[in-house]
Amino acid sequence: MKNALSDRHSLHPNGAVHGRFQPLHNEHTKYIMGALERCRTLWIGLARHNIRDSISCASAKHREEKISNPLSFIERYLIIEAVLLSEGIHHDRFRIVPFPIDEPDLMIDYIPVDTVCFTTIVDDWNRLKIDSLRKHGFNVESLWENLSHVCSGKRIREYILKDDLIWQTLVHPEAAKMIVQYNLRQRLIDLSKDGNVL
Repeated sequence: MKNALSDRHSLHPNGAVHGRFQPLHNEHTKYIMGALERCRTLWIGLARHNIRDSISCASAKHREEKISNPLSFIERYLIIEAVLLSEGIHHDRFRIVPFPIDEPDLMIDYIPVDTVCFTTIVDDWNRLKIDSLRKHGFNVESLWENLSHVCSGKRIREYILKDDLIWQTLVHPEAAKMIVQYNLRQRLIDLSKDGNVL
């Protein structure tokens, strides 16, 4: 946080990160913290904010599955908030909002027009999102590219479903507590019984 604390005037007024955060994991947290170093106010956007909607995503079909979206908007909101507050990030530094990346025309309903959208590149889906955001008038900055990322929401959901406690090493301790509190494993078990595949 040195950048953000020592020279706030050189930072973007508004920045944004986005993701489904199903659940928030360590690479997500690193992404959020990296963006906080580049802006005064960070808008943390939750993609697929309505997990019951029927919006399709032809480029990343797994994002549509119920089992890939087990946590509600408010559950994800509270996990992110708890993690950031535990890291000493004050409420005045961030806002948590819907982020309709699948319907980019709606973006201006949720984030200021001068917002710089920060991304990372871990797969082709990220590149498609960058193109879409730029086409809709947003300035986009990539924080880093990491094609060998070891953390993913899918992998963590698989570990949780198998009751493999290694998942707890891949998320922030505050996130781990809340994932247990929300009984995510039972939720995934129930969804898998309905024929959903991770």
